[in-house]
Amino acid sequence: MRWFYLLWALIPVLVFAQDFQIEKVQYLVYERNWKALEQNLNSGEIVFPEGDRASSDFILGYSLLKQGKTRESIEPLTKAAESASPLSVYAHYYLGKVYADLEYGASAEEHYLKVSPASPLYLQSKLSLIEQYLKAKKIEPAATEIYQLRQSKIPDHLYPEFLFLEAEFYRVQNQPGPALEKQIELYMNFPASVPAARLAPTPYLKPDQKIIRARRLMDAGRHRLAKEELKELKAELKAPEDKILPQLLGLLARAYFSCNEYSAVISLEKDGKKYASKNPEFWFYLAWAYHRLGKDQDAQEHYHRLLQKFPQSDFAPRALYHLARMAEAKGELNSAQDYFEKLSRVYPESEFAEEASFQTGLIFFRQRAYGKAAEIFNKALPRSKNQDQFLYWLAKSYDLNDETEKASQLRQQLIDNFPVSAYTFLSDPNPKPFARSSIVQPSFSMELPTEFSAGLSLARLGFLDLAQDDLNWQLKQKSYPFQTLVGLANKLIELKAYCLIIKIYYNYIAPSLTPEQKISYIGYLYPRAFSELVEPRARKYKIDLSLAYALMRAESNFHPGALSSAGAIGLTQVMPFVADATMRKMNMEKVDRIEYYHPELNIEIGFYHLNELQTRYQLAGPDPWPLFLTLCAYNAGTQAVNKWFEEASKWAMPPDLWLEMLAYPETKSYLKRILAGIYIYRQLYPEQASGVD
Repeated sequence: MRWFYLLWALIPVLVFAQDFQIEKVQYLVYERNWKALEQNLNSGEIVFPEGDRASSDFILGYSLLKQGKTRESIEPLTKAAESASPLSVYAHYYLGKVYADLEYGASAEEHYLKVSPASPLYLQSKLSLIEQYLKAKKIEPAATEIYQLRQSKIPDHLYPEFLFLEAEFYRVQNQPGPALEKQIELYMNFPASVPAARLAPTPYLKPDQKIIRARRLMDAGRHRLAKEELKELKAELKAPEDKILPQLLGLLARAYFSCNEYSAVISLEKDGKKYASKNPEFWFYLAWAYHRLGKDQDAQEHYHRLLQKFPQSDFAPRALYHLARMAEAKGELNSAQDYFEKLSRVYPESEFAEEASFQTGLIFFRQRAYGKAAEIFNKALPRSKNQDQFLYWLAKSYDLNDETEKASQLRQQLIDNFPVSAYTFLSDPNPKPFARSSIVQPSFSMELPTEFSAGLSLARLGFLDLAQDDLNWQLKQKSYPFQTLVGLANKLIELKAYCLIIKIYYNYIAPSLTPEQKISYIGYLYPRAFSELVEPRARKYKIDLSLAYALMRAESNFHPGALSSAGAIGLTQVMPFVADATMRKMNMEKVDRIEYYHPELNIEIGFYHLNELQTRYQLAGPDPWPLFLTLCAYNAGTQAVNKWFEEASKWAMPPDLWLEMLAYPETKSYLKRILAGIYIYRQLYPEQASGVD
């Protein structure tokens, strides 16, 4: 019987080894380190159990495909496709792409046809199948597939590709008229899409169609391309009196402004006076360009001109808001107040109206007219979208106006009704913990529907974005019982796919909960993600654990593979140049930047940097100044924060008022998200509230 006891003793070791293998796979996938993944699988450093060979084959094929090793990917992907694994549908889809790239049309068609209608890849595979039919001049099956897709609801992100294929369908049939119509629709209405970029040659657009295309480009953030196309169009117009010139000048001013070319906007002023005198868009961006260049007198003149000539324009409330901010920046608080009051009175439905009401009250507060501030906050409160903000400042105004009982009631209302709010943190930074019995704890025993299998398999292997698309698609197909949704969230906790849990909670679990139940399930929204990595490093760098978790949640939503548009990487969203410098300070060997995605290294670097900032600002003032400055510096850099703090010190501004006055809206929102997170984490895990030994 000794063999039995020996085997029993080995089971934990084997399970740990398997978990370690999966963890290594996950980390390499987070890093997008496809070469290392291939090498580890081929060398035997990563070995999947015999019953899970399909996962190994899929990962190897996928990593080869990502490296451009198309032919080499066929064998492992074929093995995965022929398996009974839930990943087989993904293997079929990628094999279709491989064979299409190699121009093996029949093989590509075969694999695209095997993608199940129960997969989120089904519509994409249908589009790819149509493309193969058109390449092979198989008109009838292409027509059948196009007709069927027209009868279904094509998602917005796939519609440009469908238009491209419709155009190709007509072109192959020598029907240039309908083909051109589809090309124009694609090129004009979806100019930033990949299919639009594939059009060769590009269709000719009339001037008014070019205007529509330019506006769509700017809506998609492609300002530079829009700018160049509008400059070309302006040069092409033969008649200066052309009816589209006013629109063109307005759009070109916006494009220049969006590219930070403020002098170029001003260079359009002469033409604007002549041809765009009735276009408020032009005058708004001209005024804003003068504003940005510090030419306040010219800016004010043009803002006022816009208000006088176009009071019903959407740009009028924006002009008033900018005038108020200009006055406020110069310390002319009474003028700023007048502008804000006019904005909220004349344009109550404007997107700026609530902010104008709030700023009006805040100016009274800064002038120590606390009764008047309370009156403004109280009036705006019922209609406001940000009631927690108004409640906080209303309570503070009452407090300083010696109406302490009212203030106390409002503060309690804020705490009771807005448990996830920065203003609740400001009101009660050290809250009582939630009763443990009231918080739902994850349970990992529930059997889940088979349709979740592919998404969960992808999540287990670290393909979080693919898993999110798969699970989200499945959840939209039908309604699931509440306990099934909770069971799915529990399984994702087990797989450490925390970023997916948060999205599933918001989209599918929270809508069916009462406010009281939301508190019970709030641990799903604020998990102790990667605790085995976070907590020892938080202690090492003397970081409050509630801050550590709240920061990671705000930075990346606990997505280890997160990459921001600015280039920030991983769980703590460190910038590569910061990571490089931090590695040198820690006397660690230089690594390839791709390794900064690795959760352990990313957290080490992020927390080291956070500790540096904490040390820098620890004597800046009483709490919560050190916390505020540390977090703002983590987001916006020390140079900007030092400048803001210097201004605050000059006016003896308290930290909560400084928060409202922050110059960067992104930094203000970021700080508020983290403060709300700290508040929740302190209630959820009070025994872990401090990371200091």
